[in-house]
Amino acid sequence: MQDKIHILLVDDRPENLVALESLLDEPGRNLVKAQSGNEALQLVLEYDFALVLLDVQMPDMDGFETAELMRANSDTARVPIIFVTAINREERHVFRGYESGAVDYITKPIEPAILQSKVRVFCELYEQRKELEESRAALARLNDDLQEKNRQLEEELELAQTIQLSFLPTTFPREDRIVFEREYLICTTLGGDLFDAFAIDDQFVGVYMADVAGHGVSAALISGLLRMSFSSLRADAPGDTAKADLCEPDQILGQLHRMLVDEIPEDRFITMIYGVLDLTRNEMRIASAAHPPPIHFDAQSGKAKLCDLVTGPALGLLEGDYPVTLLPLHIEDKLLLYTDGITETMDAEYDEFGEERLTDTVSRHGQEPTAALLQSVLHAVEKHRASENLSDDCSLLLLQLKENGHAAKATAAENAASDSATP
Repeated sequence: MQDKIHILLVDDRPENLVALESLLDEPGRNLVKAQSGNEALQLVLEYDFALVLLDVQMPDMDGFETAELMRANSDTARVPIIFVTAINREERHVFRGYESGAVDYITKPIEPAILQSKVRVFCELYEQRKELEESRAALARLNDDLQEKNRQLEEELELAQTIQLSFLPTTFPREDRIVFEREYLICTTLGGDLFDAFAIDDQFVGVYMADVAGHGVSAALISGLLRMSFSSLRADAPGDTAKADLCEPDQILGQLHRMLVDEIPEDRFITMIYGVLDLTRNEMRIASAAHPPPIHFDAQSGKAKLCDLVTGPALGLLEGDYPVTLLPLHIEDKLLLYTDGITETMDAEYDEFGEERLTDTVSRHGQEPTAALLQSVLHAVEKHRASENLSDDCSLLLLQLKENGHAAKATAAENAASDSATP
């Protein structure tokens, strides 16, 4: 705010200006004097006046004309004007004064207390207006700063999302024996789901899916910590020891719990399922840390069912055991791993999609190719929730066991030889 409040006194007679100055001179005020309308119009362009006291009767340009020209200029249109006059007290002259833009009308001889009171009110209004303008300007600057910080935050979140999505597999192991399909739906910019598949050796393939409680930035950070921990388990143990450890799902989950329990907040935990697929025996050994059970589609019967797993505690909570379940698989069987964001998706009536609907969907579409089956599941979930927003991250990892290429060729050759030998 400026140091002083500027007030313009306009009168063609110097003695009148001196009289006004003596009545209105106070600390904090700057009384600027003009002796004509033209001089007043120049001064209102140089100063930000709180008030103009304008004599009506002046030569060349009277007060009415001066006020009308001030109102015609957008830079001076809002400056309050009080007319000061000793004549023209008739009602028509008073009306003309207000029509010219005056906010008040004082007649001579001037009553000092009335003049001082009126001027004081306009000075206070001016100060309030200036404070309001400064507050608005400060809010505008604050809003600009917030918008800039929000833009920076959005850019950082987009970068974080790009990094997080890079954690997910883009290629899969042993495509000669396994068909993989995957989908990841994030309910916010960042999520807490994580899954991967990797070759342990020529015989074994590891598969896991994890879900950090909650979603958003904190869940994404914990999922990143989990990925680093799992990667260290794969990298640290050498040779046969690494193979032996990675082939034991219960041991892996136990080690992950011990690595993470002191690193994540007490109110957070991770559900996780880890399975090791034996491509020689066509079976999977699975252990679960409070994670939803996979759905197994049996290609021979054409039916799907939830895998019957005995689960251990979630990672990061209590120490416990993680019992291993043996799941025999047939060629063309499918196995669907998912996070509870799928089954807990709600419709407008807060009815969850649930494991039963998910299992039924896999049963009805299980004979479809893996990509089509995954889309059928997603379509069923989308149809259930309709216009409702996702309340949690949703992940799907579908795998199908294929026949060994060499074995398939040998079988085909044997069948061809048998056919040719048949009379």
